[in-house]
Amino acid sequence: AQVPCATLAGTFTGCPFNGVSPTSVLAYGNAPRDPIRGPGINNWDFVLYKDTAVTESMRIQLRLEAYNVFNHTQFDPNGVGTDIVSPTFGSIFAAENPRLMQLAAKFIF
Repeated sequence: AQVPCATLAGTFTGCPFNGVSPTSVLAYGNAPRDPIRGPGINNWDFVLYKDTAVTESMRIQLRLEAYNVFNHTQFDPNGVGTDIVSPTFGSIFAAENPRLMQLAAKFIF
């Protein structure tokens, strides 16, 4: 089966697997352990909070939490086509959550 040679930002290409037949997939080869690496992770989380005393034993905390602050695309490692005879072999087709933000108030007593 011909595997497409398209790649996404230099991550994984199926070109070395062209000419591999489905019957030879289960045969032992000479590749090292875990030779395929996916795209890296660049994730920054940020929290900003302020404690305000109400009384001596009670306070209110206001929080702003942001996950993936710079909104870098995080590709899902389980979203890579790994079936060697599929036309989507080596393609990345899933991503993790984009930037998430939440505002909270917490009463501590």
